[in-house]
Amino acid sequence: MAPTLKSPLPAGAGVDTSLPEAAGLLEAAGELVLPPKDKDFNRTIAYLTRTRGIDSEIVYAMINQNKIYQAVTQKNGYTFRNCAFVGYDGEGNPRYCALRAPGSERKFRQDVENSDKTYGFCMEGRSDRVYEFEAPIDAMSHATLCKLYGIDWREDHRVAEGCLSDKALSRYLKSHPEIREIVFCYDNDMEGKDANGQPRNHGQVQAEQSAEAFAKAGYKVFIQTPQTKDFNEDLLTFREMSARSRDGPERAGAEEREAAYP
Repeated sequence: MAPTLKSPLPAGAGVDTSLPEAAGLLEAAGELVLPPKDKDFNRTIAYLTRTRGIDSEIVYAMINQNKIYQAVTQKNGYTFRNCAFVGYDGEGNPRYCALRAPGSERKFRQDVENSDKTYGFCMEGRSDRVYEFEAPIDAMSHATLCKLYGIDWREDHRVAEGCLSDKALSRYLKSHPEIREIVFCYDNDMEGKDANGQPRNHGQVQAEQSAEAFAKAGYKVFIQTPQTKDFNEDLLTFREMSARSRDGPERAGAEEREAAYP
């Protein structure tokens, strides 16, 4: 079983450059064509910063890197505006794009045709550590929590798969041989069930499986489990506690959470 992350990670050892066979990479069938950009990104920015509680510096950094924008599409006489999260290859070509409705009342989610999920939503870092997530919003939420605790969110790498997988991580590691430590930050599906209706925490089961596979490849692996369902819910809970605290947002809930975000 991989250790649970509660303190700053130690320096990593040498890494075997071969990656788990289970993380074999598949190419998408055709060319990805990104949806058009809207005239402004106001809805997307408001959704991510106000509804989701993500720090505006982080949101604008991703916008400036063309990894987030507001997509506008027309269908059957209707106009749809969605958040677009984009993944690129090493030459800067878009290879993956996930759309999500910018509002809590709409549940629309869809990958753009010919998206290749092995190119995830990536937040480049400078260290030898990468955090692995299911969704871009969780990756940015984790970065926000780090910033709230005075940690430079730009230091470590973050990869979001867009699903419960580790294939985008495998590709990212191939182009970042300096990475030696992997922290799996999948959802905490406490109410999940398997096909037979039996309890199954899908995110944490995947975390254990991926951690075991990448440990065999020579990486130092850890699991960081969200205290609620996912890291965005952790962030929103933290902000709610902060708003009610007389000690201010930097200290609210610190005793309960500081161990979880080194």
